[in-house]
Amino acid sequence: MGKEKTISLLREVVSLVLEKQRARSFSLDRLQEKPDFKSMISYAEEQKMQRLGKDPYGGAAGSSRAVYVLSPKYVLKIAKSKAGIAQNRIEVDASTNPLIAKIIAQVKKASPDYRWVISELVRPVKSSKEFKTLSGVSYNLYKEFIDSQVPPTAGSRPMEDYPTAKEPLNKHQKRINVTKDSLEYWADIISTQKGKIFLADMSSYLNAADPTAGDLMLKAHWGKTADGRIVLLDYGLDRETYRKYYLVH
Repeated sequence: MGKEKTISLLREVVSLVLEKQRARSFSLDRLQEKPDFKSMISYAEEQKMQRLGKDPYGGAAGSSRAVYVLSPKYVLKIAKSKAGIAQNRIEVDASTNPLIAKIIAQVKKASPDYRWVISELVRPVKSSKEFKTLSGVSYNLYKEFIDSQVPPTAGSRPMEDYPTAKEPLNKHQKRINVTKDSLEYWADIISTQKGKIFLADMSSYLNAADPTAGDLMLKAHWGKTADGRIVLLDYGLDRETYRKYYLVH
């Protein structure tokens, strides 16, 4: 074995040992004892946990939640604000819905107050080609479908068209409703059975979750699970939460 390969192997072994040591020292009980968002994040940072959003495959760092690798199979999502708690709660609720569970990264555990959740570790989709291979639908066609079914979020139309935080969403915009006729129209366009199933699953998700268009359009929010499923890895922001926490009034 060459010198460079030996050094590389030693580095890999040391990395694995350090990861195991961090896993042993990290405690969910200690995390839950922290009194506020800042101290929870500080505890995770002190444990030298890998924070997604700072590396090439982790995507952009979220404004409301910090995501850390907990193990080779799971990630820890820690709320950074009330909006983060709302998003954690949405993901917990969605994971228990059998109609949409197979198209989202599953939540395995959550704190009673939703300040943190543990979810499947999902590798973000690398390209439009991989998206099509996993879903059976081209990425451009998928975006056309979303654009036809989901009302736009802020930035794509005047802010005064949006409801104020004190008014119910349904006074201004109905919930997303992918009808049977609409689903049949789009299913006729898609040539593969895999794509038709993906579209049907996506329609169920849209109707149940009422998500924002912006998040759905981000390729980085789609990923591949260990068992080969294509799933949404960040799906905590529905239109009601967006209206409540993110619109500027």
